[in-house]
Amino acid sequence: MKIYESAVRKPISTVLIFLMVMILGIFSLSNLAIDMYPEMDMPTISVITTYEGANAADIETNVTRVLEDNLNTVDNLKDITSKSSDNFRSFRSNSNGVPTSMWRPTTSGMLSTG
Repeated sequence: MKIYESAVRKPISTVLIFLMVMILGIFSLSNLAIDMYPEMDMPTISVITTYEGANAADIETNVTRVLEDNLNTVDNLKDITSKSSDNFRSFRSNSNGVPTSMWRPTTSGMLSTG
């Protein structure tokens, strides 16, 4: 009963200890390393984009060809399939076990928004 009595007699201390534990928990959670996720080989990647006000020819020129040109540099790709229509583009690529780390550097930053 000693803990309960001191918590009731000193509510400010109790609140401060509670806040300190909460802040420490949030800080620890944000710095927690994620080592348990396995490296996965994704056989397929799909990208769907929308381009408001653009027709199929604009999307083909400005989006689809840029993606295809950049993704053709990735090794072990089996095929690349894309479909461009008004305001919409769908893209799918199948591979022979390309690691997920290979997709990020190749596709990041190749399209500029502006």
